[in-house]
Amino acid sequence: MEMIVQEQAEVSSGDIEPRMLENEIYNECGRSVAPGSGWFVNRVTDCDSYLEKVDNGKAYPKGEYLCTECDSKVRKRYYGA
Repeated sequence: MEMIVQEQAEVSSGDIEPRMLENEIYNECGRSVAPGSGWFVNRVTDCDSYLEKVDNGKAYPKGEYLCTECDSKVRKRYYGA
């Protein structure tokens, strides 16, 4: 049996269209979570719609991800946890 090894190409932010990177941010602090940012693997998807994010006062409502650092600060402030 012959195995075919396919090399994985490295992705840099220069290879991605700018409009795709627009949503690759945390919606609370605006930090980039695009490939190569160092935050790519730790991102958590926010399931709220754009309008829900606006209504909830998110600073960057186009962002598709939740920041765990910001989320823990908010939880601590409001819930004492």
